[in-house]
Parts: sequence; structure tokens; C-alpha cells
Amino acid sequence: MTSFMTKEINEDNLNINNIGIDQIKADKPDDCAKRRLLVYTCDTHCGGWGDRQNGIITTFLLALLTNRIFVIEMNSPCQLENILDTHHYDWTMCKPFLTSGNLKSESIKTLNAVDALNVQSVLVLPVLEDNNNFQVIRVKTNVLIFDSLRKHDKSIAFIKLIQNVSNQAVMRIVLDILFKNKDTTLSQSNHFRKTILKGRKLVCTHVRKGKNPTIPLDEVFNTFRGSPNEETIFSFLKEYTDEQKYAIFVASDSDAVKTEALSLFPNCVSLNRTIIHIDRIGGEPKTVTSLCEGFETVIYEQYLLSTCDILVLTQSNFGFNAAFMRGSRDGLFVYITKLNKILPVNINNLWIARDISQL
Repeated sequence: MTSFMTKEINEDNLNINNIGIDQIKADKPDDCAKRRLLVYTCDTHCGGWGDRQNGIITTFLLALLTNRIFVIEMNSPCQLENILDTHHYDWTMCKPFLTSGNLKSESIKTLNAVDALNVQSVLVLPVLEDNNNFQVIRVKTNVLIFDSLRKHDKSIAFIKLIQNVSNQAVMRIVLDILFKNKDTTLSQSNHFRKTILKGRKLVCTHVRKGKNPTIPLDEVFNTFRGSPNEETIFSFLKEYTDEQKYAIFVASDSDAVKTEALSLFPNCVSLNRTIIHIDRIGGEPKTVTSLCEGFETVIYEQYLLSTCDILVLTQSNFGFNAAFMRGSRDGLFVYITKLNKILPVNINNLWIARDISQL
């Protein structure tokens, strides 16, 4: 499997050649100076990988809407193209043009819509209104804009992708259009399945704790979001302790959670890799190499979550996006913070489950 996604795009009965991506492609680097560009940009303070995936999806859809070449300019904690390959769309082609010195400052507009509440006024309308005024529009955001896009008459004409397709399917398809895993990631996955999983079912959870000793600069989750009670999650996992049938994988931003899981479950597997939150890096000074290795772990853990037979989620874009990448309605559960319970959930109702959890 070379795709970034667990399922291939043709399973959604969409012809990738009919959704307009050829219109926003650069065939060669020389095209970049002649065309308008829409750039997803992220240095710092744009969220973790799940948030950044949301921002990338949003900016790509806006590029389709405005007929602009799409570029990803993400160099922190290291260059994204060193971690993930392009797939059906080359989002790196025009990146060198942005720093070539051939752009005038007055031809560039930057929009910051991180955590924006009114995306219609701070992002969608400014992009549409200034579409002909600036050669390059840079967008920094972590929000999804499906509802705002569907309000525009031109949306369906320009974005055939969102016609008669669920928002969750759009997310999975866009991620597949843009990304595929590096060969090293695929090799690690194959090794994991052959030497560790050995034909057993993979039972997974992603436990997002927020600020903890592993990620000291992370946010403290307030009562609105809440931090999950891992003991409730571990109680659920006790159904899957048969070492002949199941392997348990616990992804978390907390080393303590992972350590406890390893002590509780003999069939719990460990990747023995460093955890980082790519937007809240603290602790001891880190080298570029260690930061990139940490980011690679983030990508690999999410990919692994997307292959799980049973998946238990907490409130996190990282985990939710893994579920969308996974694409299956079966074996999906979500931890409801306010109830301190784990409930089965349909993939199309994940966002509703988040709202219930935060009531």
C-alpha cells in the first residue's frame, strides 16, 4: 500500500480526474510565476498535526474554489515534504517560487484564521474578494469550512468534490489526494504487522491528555473539553486481553499513560519512539533531527491508528482524522468526557459525539 489512506480514493466512487485538480496544477516550475497561488502556511501557533490537517484541507478546497495553484509551506518542526510524499497533487512544485525573490510584497496577502469563529468573514469572503488582487494569498488556519463553502453558489461548480459527499469523506479524499507515506513509514508498518501483530486484530486507543510532564507546554484542558479518564478506557480494553487474538496499541501525548498500559496489558505493543506535540515543543533543547523524528512518529502513529480493527477515540482532531482516514463504520468508539463512558459511534456522527461530550 503506497497511499496515505487506509482505503483508496476510488472506493468513494469519485473519479479523481473529474474534481478539478488538474486546473490548479503547475506542470513545471516556470508556471508558478504566471499563476495565482493559494498557500497553506504554518510556522508556529497553528495547532498540532490534526489541526494542521484541517487547515490544509480548508486551504486546498479554497484553491479549488478560486482556481489557484495550491502550495503547502510548512517548515516547523521540519519541512513537511521530508516527512510525507506528494500523491495525486504536487503541493511542493511552487514552494521555491515563494522564496525566490521574484515576488513583490504588495502582491502577497496573508490571512490568519487560527481558531476563527466566523470563518465566512475572516477567511472565505476575503479570499473570494481578493482573488484577482493578489498573486499569492497565504492562509494560516486550523478550521474546517464545509458549511461556509456550501453556502456559495459557485462552490458546487468549482468544487465537484463536495457534491453529494459527506464532510468526513471529503476529508479522507483530500488527504489522499495530497499525501502518501514515505517508503520508510510503509516499511515500518509492514515490519510491525509481520513481526508484532502476526495476524492478530489490532485494538487501539488515542488518549489525548493535554498538559502533562511529557508535553509541558501543552494547554490545560478546561471543563468544557475535559481530560479523559484513562482508567475508564483501560477498563474497556480489558475485553481484548486474549494474546492469541488481539494486540493493543495505545497512542497518547502522555508517557505515563503509555507506561501504565504496558504494565496492565501483556499484549500491549510499544513503538519505543519519542512523543512530541509539533506546536508545543518544550523541555530540553532538541536538535532538528530529533524534532523530525518526533514528527515522523506523529505521522506513523496516526497512520497506525487508521489501520486498527477496534478504535477508541478521545476528543482530538488527531484521533478523529485517523478515524476519517480509516474510513470504516465498524469497531469505532468514542470516550464521552461528561459521562465518563465509552460509546459506539458512527463515523458520520463523530463531531456530534464531540458536541455531546462538551455539553
